[in-house]
Amino acid sequence: MDFVFLAVGVTSPKGFSGGFKPVVEVGKRLVSRGHGLTILTSGAGETVFRNMGLNADFWIIDPRQEAAGGLIKESFTMVVRMIKAGLLLRRKRFHGETVIFAFSDLLWEVCPLLFVKGASVIRVSSLHMTYPQPFKGYKGAFTDRLQAPSLRESLAYVQHRLSLFCMRRASDLVFAQSNIWRYLLDKGISAEQIVPFSPGIELDFVDTVSPSAGRYDACWIGRYHPMKGCEDLLGVWAAVSQARKEARLAMMGNAVAKLRPLVKERHLERNIELLGPVDDETKFAVMKGSKVFLLPSYYESWSHVAMEAMACGLPVIAYDLPVYRDIYTKGMVTVPIGDEAALAREATELLEDEEKRGKLSVEARETAARYERGWDEAVEGLLARLKQVRSG
Repeated sequence: MDFVFLAVGVTSPKGFSGGFKPVVEVGKRLVSRGHGLTILTSGAGETVFRNMGLNADFWIIDPRQEAAGGLIKESFTMVVRMIKAGLLLRRKRFHGETVIFAFSDLLWEVCPLLFVKGASVIRVSSLHMTYPQPFKGYKGAFTDRLQAPSLRESLAYVQHRLSLFCMRRASDLVFAQSNIWRYLLDKGISAEQIVPFSPGIELDFVDTVSPSAGRYDACWIGRYHPMKGCEDLLGVWAAVSQARKEARLAMMGNAVAKLRPLVKERHLERNIELLGPVDDETKFAVMKGSKVFLLPSYYESWSHVAMEAMACGLPVIAYDLPVYRDIYTKGMVTVPIGDEAALAREATELLEDEEKRGKLSVEARETAARYERGWDEAVEGLLARLKQVRSG
């Protein structure tokens, strides 16, 4: 069976997004099972996926390594890529059994499925997260807080609703995270179409990584986005640093460029090290060289990064999002959403209480181990359902 993955949203070869994870993990396992793999992406996407060891052919619809930034320019780029991807798929003549797989729930990757023709082609879309109502936004999604809708959050919500329309019209199957598959039922996707899965973690790889030479009290990794609570993290660490003058926080990810002036403004240069985008090995090395992981996100679909931190034996201190309650039952300490002071107190207490931290560390590792075969089981479940579709 041949697979064509749609991953047209990559705009830069720098750093790593959690949205790439399913592409890489599922792709590697399909190739190892003898299936053909082609990725329809940008020049930046080809660089990213090759660097991550994905053995595939590539169809490039935008050769640039860096796309223009800014909301309007980025949106225009994605619309152009969406149209190009759709027209390319319309022109292709697929021979034999082919699966066209939109690997995110973003409109520019789901919409091209509408252009696909061919009786032997199976179309698969994905759902990894839902989007909050604009009048609540990411920060008010799980509280009673209302806001004036921002342009970015409003556009995200609208494109998500359009993606759901495309899924209903153009998907034979929907590959959905197990904690949100019921949401699809409410949106008109039948249970027979849904392939639920749980993300996984490769503990064998994590265990090969040694702790970083630089040691930290805490770490964080992420992108600059309203849902991630980046500014909250600076406030939390300012409070921790008052109690522990030499406390050090490592921050990884592409949020660093935006946060650098804020770190300077708060006079936290001695207490926060901004490491920027990192590869997997560096990420795990920094995690292993830390004592706790801070997660001040206001909105998450699963938070794979929490699982990665737990695989390194790190207790996670987070805002109390509903999604965590079933997934991270142990190894995580939660505080009320948006309560920076409570997050800082828990971090300070955990840094000072080695016995409690050790107990949570063991629980964190046990929690991560539950998902060790997650990606293998996801691929096995997907292939089984594709076989049913072919025979039915």
